[in-house]
Amino acid sequence: MNGPTDAGWQGHAERLVDVLARRGALRDDRWRAALLDVPRHHFVPAYYTGPARDGHWQCHTPGTDTPGWLRRTYSDASLTVALSELGLWGDRHPVATSPPPELTVRGLHALDVENGQRLLQLGIGCGYTTALAAHRLGPGRVVGVEIDPDLLRDAARRVRERGLDVAVRQGDGSLPVPLSGDGAPFDRVLVGYESDDVPAVWVQHVRPGGRLLARLTGGLGGGGHVLFRRPAPDAGTPSADPPRLVGRFLDWTGPLPARRVAATRRAVRRPAAPTGGPEAPGSTRLAPVLLADGDSPLVLVAQLHLPPGTTRARRSTGTGTAVTRLQAPDGSWADIAHATDRHGRHETREAGPTRLVRALDEAAAVYNDLGRPDRLTDFGVTATMSGTHVWHHDLETGPRWHLGTIQAGDTGS
Repeated sequence: MNGPTDAGWQGHAERLVDVLARRGALRDDRWRAALLDVPRHHFVPAYYTGPARDGHWQCHTPGTDTPGWLRRTYSDASLTVALSELGLWGDRHPVATSPPPELTVRGLHALDVENGQRLLQLGIGCGYTTALAAHRLGPGRVVGVEIDPDLLRDAARRVRERGLDVAVRQGDGSLPVPLSGDGAPFDRVLVGYESDDVPAVWVQHVRPGGRLLARLTGGLGGGGHVLFRRPAPDAGTPSADPPRLVGRFLDWTGPLPARRVAATRRAVRRPAAPTGGPEAPGSTRLAPVLLADGDSPLVLVAQLHLPPGTTRARRSTGTGTAVTRLQAPDGSWADIAHATDRHGRHETREAGPTRLVRALDEAAAVYNDLGRPDRLTDFGVTATMSGTHVWHHDLETGPRWHLGTIQAGDTGS
């Protein structure tokens, strides 16, 4: 298929490839060939920017400025390719993106894909990353799963139009999807959305000796990409040993779309309403602005001590005082003042069945006991069929915490 954007796109792709190579993200000539042969604009025929102050998103198509549109499409930028339908408050949210090419390339390199291997992508979105993998691995080697039937149909069509052989299946990648006929388990698994846990089905998807790459984050935004390996049985080790994935946080990461729990674009997750009842005053030494850094190990530790799904937002009180609000799925909430009192503490107010400030103080104490680590790479994750744990420093001897999951009924609908 040819169109006005097909003239001259190779020059933009070559410049993008050169940028990624200079940054050290692109090191394999086979991925370089894929980036130069698979046109990103074919998989992103339109993208959205916004929202503006009026709450509206702007849709960008080639229109009359094809060269400018191509420059943006072949920049190292995340492109929003699909929006939700209008939510309860008349707003829309991104439900699918084409991630920044550097993030995509780093992920494909981390998986260390080899000839003859089979790759599963969960959450294919517009299909661009899926097409790159199919170009690299060849016919019948890539399987993609997507929950949104419209995205799935469009991605499958665009992949076919490029002459690539990919098997696509509709389903929630965090729940069991019948893939036995597609050659499961797989050598490599790439998760295209953020998750707050490692579902048991992911462990099953990876063959012994295989790898899985996923971005794990919590309600506070803490976390990052984790490269998991499923250990292969040693000589003399029974193959019936419980399967598990073991990995560490990487020294690079980037945003991905949130996991969607339903195919309809009306399914926008909302936090539970804050609970009423008596408010308890208090204070904490922890500066709430520290919770805004998602790359900080402190935020990761805080998430492990707060109820799963607890969110953070900056707001102003009626007197104009800046506070950070923590809100848990059970309706518990806490406001932490940004300013300090004469004792160097931050005043707090909270209500609900869970004492969030106490949990936050316990997290800060643990963080100090760990020696105030400044790198997420000091932490690892182990996932089994029965649960997921985060550990510090050493898998066997370091402290560890259960990574809980938020129940679907706790998030609204």
